[in-house]
Amino acid sequence: MLPYERKKVIEEFLEKNGETTIDDICDITKDVSVSTIRRDLKTLENEGVISVYYGGIVKLNQYSTEQKIESKRLTNIEAKKSIAKYAASLVKPDETIFLDSGSTVAEMIHHLDRSVKVITTSLDIVMNNKNNLEIHLLGGKVSDVRNSVYGITTIDQVSDFIFEKAFLGANGIGEKHGITTPSTEESMLKKKIIQNSSKVYFLIDSSKIGNYSNCKISKIDENYVIMESKNQLTEIYKNILCPED
Repeated sequence: MLPYERKKVIEEFLEKNGETTIDDICDITKDVSVSTIRRDLKTLENEGVISVYYGGIVKLNQYSTEQKIESKRLTNIEAKKSIAKYAASLVKPDETIFLDSGSTVAEMIHHLDRSVKVITTSLDIVMNNKNNLEIHLLGGKVSDVRNSVYGITTIDQVSDFIFEKAFLGANGIGEKHGITTPSTEESMLKKKIIQNSSKVYFLIDSSKIGNYSNCKISKIDENYVIMESKNQLTEIYKNILCPED
């Protein structure tokens, strides 16, 4: 089987299955050495088509569109809770922080000291403020997809704040495209928050590795990233933090 034929077989197999193992790919390509398959996979990874990570798992990289917040709340729940609890532990009493919209960041509100001042775009965070923190909700258009506010008004208002720490969400992370989001306005807002923050943490669970959207926020190594466990990216980037660290 020629190299381009193997690549086509691998891509078609992943289109059907989404995720598989190196052993399974060796089975379907037949009579091809493991070292050759690993070279093929590395080529596809360099092209941004797939991601290969711990345990020899191979995942097809997917273009990510914005999902409704109701759907996000129900996926990877334990990973998101672990990330959020760890992120909240990095916040000191009396700090002023920014909390982004998104299901993972929203979990942080349950673990923050009452002395912390929060600026946010998230309606979820406002509605779940059981500890009675001081919260400032920015103005703007309301998105029923993210259950948050957004737009030029939001960007203008956030420019007036300085944050000791900011905690942001994203739709995808990968070596080729960096950290991405589907919305131009969201990307602009996050970039402005990054400019106005002493420290920035992206809260991203490992299911988003290899996914990408059309608007780049930053490179992976430009800010801190918090993920729920070690993976192929933590081997490369020392700025990625995990609760087990």
